[in-house]
Parts: sequence; structure tokens; C-alpha cells
Amino acid sequence: MGLDTWFHVSFDQDVIDIHIHPLGGDESHARVAWDEIIRICFKPANFLDSDEILIFTKTQEKSYLIPLDADGASALWNEILARDLFDAELAIELASSTDGRFHCWPQE
Repeated sequence: MGLDTWFHVSFDQDVIDIHIHPLGGDESHARVAWDEIIRICFKPANFLDSDEILIFTKTQEKSYLIPLDADGASALWNEILARDLFDAELAIELASSTDGRFHCWPQE
């Protein structure tokens, strides 16, 4: 069963909805307001793993990890870039990378 069958991401103008329901596991749901986001990190993976997005907000201590293989995650990544929450030039550079490290925006 692929990741996209149990990990779903959707968004509208105001919020990102993250819904996780792994087979035999506990279901979880999170809502992230766009205006609460303070930092986005992207981790390019090798061809066996999924690229990942980490979202940090000003109201939560924890971050939200979203694999790009999740249902709706590619559209979310495009929206993050359209909203200038991650540097588009850096995203293009990382698209061909497999270094497995998180790259964050804004950079420290």
C-alpha cells in the first residue's frame, strides 16, 4: 500500500489539512494556518525514499513532516513556492539533489 493511500494533504486559502490514517495505526489530523508558518524545510531524498517538507509555525513547538509522496503533497509544495514561503531558486537546485539533509527557508 502506497503512502498516498493513507497520508493526505489538502489546503485552501487559509489552512493546510494533514490527515494520516495508516492501516492498523492510529488516525491523526492537523490543521496549519498559512499565516502561522514561520519556516519551511525541504529534504531531498534518494530514489528509494520520499522527499520531505517540514513546516514550522509560531504557535506549535512541534513541526509537521509531510512526505512529498503523500496524496496532495506536490500541490502543497507548489503552493508553498507560489506563496514565497521557500526560495524558488533553492527549490530548483534541490530538485536534483539527493543529499538527504534538510534545507530551510528562511536560512539561519
